[in-house]
Amino acid sequence: MIKPRHPISTKSIRLANHRANREVERMRKRLAEFDNHDHGKDGYCKFCTFIRPDPIGGAAITHVECGLCRTVVTSPTTAANILCHTCAETNELCRRCGADLDLANRNAMYPFQKGDPNGE
Repeated sequence: MIKPRHPISTKSIRLANHRANREVERMRKRLAEFDNHDHGKDGYCKFCTFIRPDPIGGAAITHVECGLCRTVVTSPTTAANILCHTCAETNELCRRCGADLDLANRNAMYPFQKGDPNGE
């Protein structure tokens, strides 16, 4: 299959430049938001907020046990959070993926590990 040629003109170049510059500005704004992200507001790490903001899930009410306290968490989609709000906030972990909110490997124990150094 041969696609029809896309004629290049001054107008088409200006339009392409406009579109590209608009996307570059969006990316710069998004990068600034990424650098200034305050994880305390939404309970999600930078990865879940910016890189994978909308996980794909089916439209079904889903009940999932919290990965720490086993409280049942209800989600409107099958892409449910793995931690309840309380455990995520107490341990400073991402509600969606369970990573540290700062994406840092901490040497100190998390609050849920106080009773068991292995975190089990």
